[in-house]
Amino acid sequence: MSTTHRIEVVNKVKDKKRNIWCPVCEYLLTSLQDTQSLKNHCCCEDCWLTFGQMRQQAWKEGWRPDSETINRYKQSRRIINIDIMKILGE
Repeated sequence: MSTTHRIEVVNKVKDKKRNIWCPVCEYLLTSLQDTQSLKNHCCCEDCWLTFGQMRQQAWKEGWRPDSETINRYKQSRRIINIDIMKILGE
């Protein structure tokens, strides 16, 4: 069985651009916490908790994890997502 989802973005304010992707991990923002974290910390909530929170001063000064660290992080998120989908039977 195939499911098709339709996403419609409505933006009545023409002069504001909204990013729906985390600039650190490049995952889609999926929650209110993600959008608030993007506004406050320039990344999704998961990236903030994983990388930024323990290095708050360095993060404010522009530090970000290197690409190898990001790739390992993204791989672990994929594995977790696959495991959850198996548990749920999807």
